[in-house]
Amino acid sequence: LATTFTGDTGGYDFPLVSVGSYLVRASDLSGNIGETSISVTATGEDRTANVVYLGRGQVIVTVRDGSGGAVANALLTFNVSTVLGWAVPIEVVAGPEGTFTFENVPVGSFSVTGRDPVTNRAGSANGQITQHDQVVAVTVYLKSASDFAGMNEAYSGFWTKDPPTRTTVVADAV
Repeated sequence: LATTFTGDTGGYDFPLVSVGSYLVRASDLSGNIGETSISVTATGEDRTANVVYLGRGQVIVTVRDGSGGAVANALLTFNVSTVLGWAVPIEVVAGPEGTFTFENVPVGSFSVTGRDPVTNRAGSANGQITQHDQVVAVTVYLKSASDFAGMNEAYSGFWTKDPPTRTTVVADAV
């Protein structure tokens, strides 16, 4: 395990590396991340391992109550999973129109949970950023948070890989 920094041209060196297989992960101060793997097969061998950062997109979240009205100041928890693993959850407050835009979301799956701080009703939505500069809009409809466990379990059984974007609407609340 070693850490190094790139030079002005983006190049980097790990001198005196033993024969073996390696995973090279890179990140920058802007939050870009990427990784690649490489094998060194002989002592003294020079190898090149180019790291390409994951693309980034934007997720626009709208939170609505059961009648379709905007939920001002909804509490949002945003989770992202990339090929590199889970990112740290982000917690924010939606604006007066019940919206918030998450910028620079890395390519991967995301989930967002919204909760009305007044009624404590909650809901969730899921989706994916699949390419660089993609914009995804999701709507979170609020209901009692306890109503979603069974629905989420059923959903995960149908889509085990690359699930589509999902918006949840509870019929008796609309």
